[in-house]
Amino acid sequence: MHSTPQLRNETPGKIETKISAQQATPFRYAGQIWIADASGGLFWPKHKILIVSDCHFEKGSFLKQFANPIPTYDTITTISHIAELMICYEPEHIICLGDSFHDLNAGQRMLTKDICALQGLIAQAPQWTWILGNHDPDIPWQFGGARQHHLVLDDIMLAHEPESPEVLHAAGAQFQIIGHFHPKMSVTIKRHSMYGKCFVHDEVTLIMPGIGAFTGGLDVHEAALDRVVVKSSRKYVLTYQNKIYAL
Repeated sequence: MHSTPQLRNETPGKIETKISAQQATPFRYAGQIWIADASGGLFWPKHKILIVSDCHFEKGSFLKQFANPIPTYDTITTISHIAELMICYEPEHIICLGDSFHDLNAGQRMLTKDICALQGLIAQAPQWTWILGNHDPDIPWQFGGARQHHLVLDDIMLAHEPESPEVLHAAGAQFQIIGHFHPKMSVTIKRHSMYGKCFVHDEVTLIMPGIGAFTGGLDVHEAALDRVVVKSSRKYVLTYQNKIYAL
C-alpha cells in the first residue's frame, strides 16, 4: 500500500470520520488530492465536486423485459447511495460521468417515486452535470442539469470513455478521468482475500468504478485496460465490504 496524503484542517468533520472508519481514503492523482469513497464516488476537495460514474439507472427493468428473474430495486438503491454521498461531502457540483441511464427508454420505465427522488437530488445540488455516455447519448427530459460530452478543469478532462492524447491536447487537458469499464480486482493482504470494485489510474488516466447497484465489472488484468492505463505504473483503490484500501 502507498502512503496516504494528509488533508488540511478545514476538511469537514463528516469526511474525516469516514476516513477514520476506512470508508473513504485520500489519494494523489494529477498533482491533486482526491477522496475515494467506499461506495464508488470520488470527491475533489479543491473544487468541492462529487463525481459518480455508470449509475445505469433502470438496468434491472431493462433486463426484466427479457425474462431475467431479477429484482428492480437498483435505481432507488443507486439514488440512495448518491444521496448519502451528498450529505457527507456537501458538494457544490455533482458530475455523473456517463451511462447514468442504462438505455434511451430508461426514463419511461422509472417509477414515479424514483423520478421524484432523483429530481429532488438534482434540485438540492447547486450544480449538476450529466456527461453523456454510450448507453445514454441523451438524458430523459424530466431531469434537470447540464448535458455535456466532457468537461475540462485544471488540465483534467472528465469524460465517459478514454480520449486520445491528441484530443486531450486539443481540449487543453493533460489528464483524464473516465468511467465505462467498471473495473474490479481481487487482492490478498495478510492472507485475507478481497474482491470488489476499484479505482485504477496511471500518470495520465483515472478510471472510476461503476456506482450502479447492478453494474458488472471488468477485471483489471483484462487486456482492454492495458490500452487505457499503463500496467507498470498503475495504482489501485479497492472497495470491499464498505471499506476502502489504497494499494
